[in-house]
Amino acid sequence: MIESVNSIERSYSCGVVVRDRLGKQMRPTGPSQPASKGSKSWVRILTAEGRMREAGLKAYSHRREKKSKIYAYEQKKTATLERSEEAKFKKAKAAWKFFEAQPRGYRHRLIWRIVSAKRPETRRRRLAALIEASQEKRRL
Repeated sequence: MIESVNSIERSYSCGVVVRDRLGKQMRPTGPSQPASKGSKSWVRILTAEGRMREAGLKAYSHRREKKSKIYAYEQKKTATLERSEEAKFKKAKAAWKFFEAQPRGYRHRLIWRIVSAKRPETRRRRLAALIEASQEKRRL
């Protein structure tokens, strides 16, 4: 059995507020809450161990799939700039060189921050801020 499953009861397993071994409250996830990749794996583990209760299964079954995979670390393929945005970034050669020298996780997170913007003006503003910070060799 996995150590972390022993030390913490996930909210899906019982459908009520529980506390982990450090006393932190774990609240049940509501139907409008996103189901992350991590919570899906916990449901699979707890179900296999017979620790999922009816309330937890009911809460999990009401999740919205379109709200899943909304976190940056879950966006492996979609976190890419549009060609025009990438061309604009590459025009600032020093900024692009600095950005490319950064760790992949940092680049991915910052690009996801740009592409996840709902409005085009927010997207442009975030890209401009990233270019400016990279030009100054400063991380956001």
